[in-house]
Amino acid sequence: MPYSLESLSSGIFLSEFDSDSDLTTQVRISGWLEANVGGLNSYLYTSFDDDLSCDGCGYDFGHEEASIFTQMYMRNYYSKAATKTLLGQSVSSSGSSTTSITGMSDWTKIQEGDTTIERQPLYTTSTAGGSGGLDITKISQRYKDLLDSTTENLSAMIARYNIENSSPSQVSGLDGE
Repeated sequence: MPYSLESLSSGIFLSEFDSDSDLTTQVRISGWLEANVGGLNSYLYTSFDDDLSCDGCGYDFGHEEASIFTQMYMRNYYSKAATKTLLGQSVSSSGSSTTSITGMSDWTKIQEGDTTIERQPLYTTSTAGGSGGLDITKISQRYKDLLDSTTENLSAMIARYNIENSSPSQVSGLDGE
């Protein structure tokens, strides 16, 4: 069964994000996929975008290509989530999330002897239960761990795909004897 950009973005939205529109939308996923077909072509030595001169023509990805493209999208998502978390921005696409994951400065008060320096936090942290104090560095590190795992998995998938789909570099002798 070939995958189109629409079916692939729908699959990512359903399976990776459980249709949670606070995290991302299918339109955003589809836009990213369409903009990054060239990256997939570069990784896999393919040319999925060559036959789009007619209306109604689309991309037809196989199972392997769809899996690799999904991993490419997730790697991009985790990279942006880690960066946003460290910058104190919410990962959710809408600001109405019950948990606000934002950044906190490393310190708010320093005291040495009779000298005290105090400043307001750069960012606030809050949850629906009212318990603040989220460790933004640890949250960002979890995203970084997901990013590293996805990158490792993506590299292995690309290598297997290219090995299985490569043609022999040399043929010698008489075939069939």
